[in-house]
Amino acid sequence: KAREEAERQAKQQEDERKAREEAERQAKQQEDERKAREEAERQAKQQEDERKAKEEAERQVKQQEEAERKAKQEADERKAHQEEAERRAKQEGEESKAKEEAERQAKQQEDERKAREEAERQAKQQEDERKAREEAERQAKQQEDERKAREEAERQAKQQEDERKAKEEAERQVKQQEEAERKAEQAKEEAERKAKIEEDERLAKEEADRKAKEDAERKAKIEEDERKAKQEAEEAERKAQLEDEERQAKAREDAERLLQQQQEEEAHRLAQAEADRKAQETAAKEEEEKQRLAKIESEGQEKEKELETPSSPLQYDMTNSDVSPRLRKKMLANELRNKKRRSQRLSMKLGLLIDSANDEDEFVENSTKSVRPARPSRSGNSLQRNFLRSSFKRTFTDLPEDEELKLSFPCALLRGPGDQVNGRLYVSSSYISFYANVSGKKIKHWHNVTDIKDIQMVDRSVPNVLAVSMPEHEYDYVDTADPVQALSATLGIWKPERIDVQVPELEKRLESQEKQSRNAKVQAAKRAEADEVRRLEEEIKRLEVEYASYKSNGTGNDSSGSDSSSDEEEYVALVKVMHNYEADEDNELNLKVGETIGVLQKHESGWWKGENFKGEVGLFPLTYCEVIKDLEASAAAAAAADAAADLAEKQQQASEDKNVHSTAAGASFLQEEKKAKR
Repeated sequence: KAREEAERQAKQQEDERKAREEAERQAKQQEDERKAREEAERQAKQQEDERKAKEEAERQVKQQEEAERKAKQEADERKAHQEEAERRAKQEGEESKAKEEAERQAKQQEDERKAREEAERQAKQQEDERKAREEAERQAKQQEDERKAREEAERQAKQQEDERKAKEEAERQVKQQEEAERKAEQAKEEAERKAKIEEDERLAKEEADRKAKEDAERKAKIEEDERKAKQEAEEAERKAQLEDEERQAKAREDAERLLQQQQEEEAHRLAQAEADRKAQETAAKEEEEKQRLAKIESEGQEKEKELETPSSPLQYDMTNSDVSPRLRKKMLANELRNKKRRSQRLSMKLGLLIDSANDEDEFVENSTKSVRPARPSRSGNSLQRNFLRSSFKRTFTDLPEDEELKLSFPCALLRGPGDQVNGRLYVSSSYISFYANVSGKKIKHWHNVTDIKDIQMVDRSVPNVLAVSMPEHEYDYVDTADPVQALSATLGIWKPERIDVQVPELEKRLESQEKQSRNAKVQAAKRAEADEVRRLEEEIKRLEVEYASYKSNGTGNDSSGSDSSSDEEEYVALVKVMHNYEADEDNELNLKVGETIGVLQKHESGWWKGENFKGEVGLFPLTYCEVIKDLEASAAAAAAADAAADLAEKQQQASEDKNVHSTAAGASFLQEEKKAKR
């Protein structure tokens, strides 16, 4: 562990160093990119300035060429005029030589004057062009000076920035050097400590090797003596052994068969004991659940007895001719409310079951987070361990004699979907071995831990399969009793460091499977309760139809009863009691939480007149109740009697519905009492 911790720290330091180098490299790369961008901007700016200067020079050259072209054009025009004048002069006359001579001289003088003027004008034009070129050169030089000044300013700013960065880099390097020196000192101390630990380990290993070598030499000497003695005994008993080989082989086969039978019987006995223990635990849980439900049922029956008094209209027979239509209507309404209340209680029971399941899941989740209970040992008593060791030695004779058995447990070899061979898995110090005897056919193989490539717990055609991967084949073993211990034992002799990784994952998967199983049970209970509620709702709808038929037939055939009850008051609303209330005067009603009151009269003072299920009529405070139906607004006088035929059905199905009704009523009343206490 110290070496692993040191390696981990060294690796962490190496990762930190690489991270720092990567960060420095990225920072340097970003700085180079920034410099490249600045250089590109500077070159682009320089190119733009050169382009502008070149355009200015081209513009000036173009102006100069334009001026030269105009001067040449003017000279050509003057020459043409001169030739035209000469031609006209030649045509006009040769009248007088004197006149011509005079004119020639005058013309020559004029030409000379014009030539002088033209020369002066050209000289002036050349002077202007020279000044223009000088002005252009001066402007270009000024622009060049400005560009150099800007470059010099940029260079100085860049030099200052480089100096600042160099200073920061120097400070950072100093800090890094100090940090590196500090870490180097720590690494040196750690290396010295590791070297000391390694030296102690080396000395301990040398001591252990020396002792092992001495033990090996002593054992080799003993084996040599035994071999010599055995050779002498074999030489003396060779003839007798040849005669007894066949008899001993037969006896050995009989002993192996008997041993295999004993192993199978022992494995069956252990599996049966485990199944009995689980069955006892399940029976105890079921007994506790039955007691809890019986307690709830008894409490519900007690509460139900308080409501069902002998004077209740529910005790009368609806077909009795002495019962008035109004009382019959109340009885039917009562039964419909009881039927709806029964449906509500079933829904409440379903909610209690769901809450109980959620509480159980939360308890299991919290308990597994804290301390996982220890599993019972599968190694058995000392007699069983000795028996398994001797069986392991006799079964796997090709293994080294010093191979020590660590753990052995029943399991199955999975050779394909639905193809399992039941046998036993032996985990020793250096081997994982399997043995099975199926109808006299023996299956035996073993795996050296040095040849194992991987060990994992996977899901095949069955869940939680121990997969042992070898270079040429993969073996799958199924241990349904305790997959965690099977995985821990095999990893313990192969790679113990993987126990802390794979075993918690397997435990989480097993817990998830258990939770899914519980959720499936809860969902099944939900579906059963939902089916029951749906059945009751369908039954209520059927009763509503029957009651409508009964009402249409009964009111038409019993005209005398209708006339006699015309003076009686009808319900105008239905209210549900939300808080208990004790009557202070004789003309008031006692209210109990959950009770439904039929309102006979309303009043603005808040004291209404009503009638309860017992037939008691009186005043009660509206603030203690909640209106659940306004019969005046909805004209639903018949809605108060939605279940007219439920009384007859109740007499027929009283025995079937008693348990469910009592249990749901008990749960409902418990819930109501809790609300009242709150």
